Amino acid sequence: MVKRVSECSEKERQLRKAITQSKKSPIKLTFDEALASFVQKKLTKNQYVAIHTETKTHNADIYPTYAELLLAKKRCYPENISVTKVSAEIHFPLFRDSDRNCNEPDEAPYATKIKPFKEAWDCLSKISTDRILRQINPRLVINGHTHHGCTNKLSHGDGLEITLPSFNWAYKNNPSYSLMTVDERASNKMILENLNGKMEKGSKGIKQYRRKKREDTRNNKL
Repeated sequence: MVKRVSECSEKERQLRKAITQSKKSPIKLTFDEALASFVQKKLTKNQYVAIHTETKTHNADIYPTYAELLLAKKRCYPENISVTKVSAEIHFPLFRDSDRNCNEPDEAPYATKIKPFKEAWDCLSKISTDRILRQINPRLVINGHTHHGCTNKLSHGDGLEITLPSFNWAYKNNPSYSLMTVDERASNKMILENLNGKMEKGSKGIKQYRRKKREDTRNNKL
């Protein structure tokens, strides 16, 4: 009899626990938690909206709306910074006065090369650059530029800084990229076809270029 009473009490406890847990509602993410998840998973706007919609239809509305996500993003920036939908992470070269000393096939036009850089805008600040180079003492630095390529000697030590340009025909007639095999001394850069005079900038020009390539391929097959 005692055993049966104990078994009934245990079943009652398990049943009560199951009912209690079933009544718990999903815990909604804060704006900052949702923004951190968005950044870490490298989601696009459409992907985030799709996830938000799907969870909501399954009665698990735990994600803030995308509009609320943008508000959280704006709070991360100083008041004098304007954040728009096209804002994105951009990688800049180390500090230098200009691109004057750059001698690369994908370098900037001369008028742009001699134009002074705006410190902490077109490149890292001198203070940040000096701190990085002194603490790490790198032999090779590879970074990005919004438009043009360059190779420079580092201001500290004997290393090199290789700056890669934007990989986009919309911004540059001869974009380039690098394929790297780690070696002691060598680095090769691949220059794409120069489209100056062959296509307009932007999506319209790219479509014209692709159409011409297809026509050339078709003619070669004939």
